[in-house]
Amino acid sequence: PPVADAEAAKLKMPKLVSARVEETIGDEWRDSWKVHFKPFPLCPELWIAPPWEKFEPPKGQQKLVLEPGRAFGTGLHESTALVAQILYRRREDVKGKAVLDVGTGSGILSLVALRLGAGKARGIDTDVDAISVAEENAVRNKMAPKCSFDATPLKKLVGEFPIVVANIEADALIGISKDLLRHVKSGGLLVLSGILENRMRDVEAAFIKSAKLAHAMQKGEWVALAFEKK
Repeated sequence: PPVADAEAAKLKMPKLVSARVEETIGDEWRDSWKVHFKPFPLCPELWIAPPWEKFEPPKGQQKLVLEPGRAFGTGLHESTALVAQILYRRREDVKGKAVLDVGTGSGILSLVALRLGAGKARGIDTDVDAISVAEENAVRNKMAPKCSFDATPLKKLVGEFPIVVANIEADALIGISKDLLRHVKSGGLLVLSGILENRMRDVEAAFIKSAKLAHAMQKGEWVALAFEKK
């Protein structure tokens, strides 16, 4: 906390590192990121907007009001956008269906699926704080009756879903591949994201025996894979 300690630490930094000391008074730093969170199109016909921005989407398009709070998922990350774009591409398959969102974070993908016509959504996450944030976002968008969020571990989850999405990261997806596949109905859609381009083949190999790779999408260095369970 003392500025003197910070200055002393600065002097100990390697010469190759350019360091400076800044002091922030109060809690303004907690909300400073909000300056950069403006309304934007996540996928065709769907915009994301923070609650502190007054925004109406173009005629004929929809919006989600999203406050990520303590959870991952503003939609700005490529991995999230890729899942949304695949769900939009497969929106006829999504309509009226139940969706399981593994690692739901802010609940964004569950809410996107509902905006695209899904009948209901269930999001699970190991982070209890994320569950609260997702529930708040569901209420904010008047979707609470159609979705639920909880911290049930994937291994203990019961039931199959026609649509399953998981935006986590390659090693985690590979580690839970059998559990993910167990919850996808035969012929159902499984969308995986959070995969760096150089890990795409590793993830594909973990799922290809039980599911057909329908298509892959890439944005920057990130890849999303859509499988159809055999």
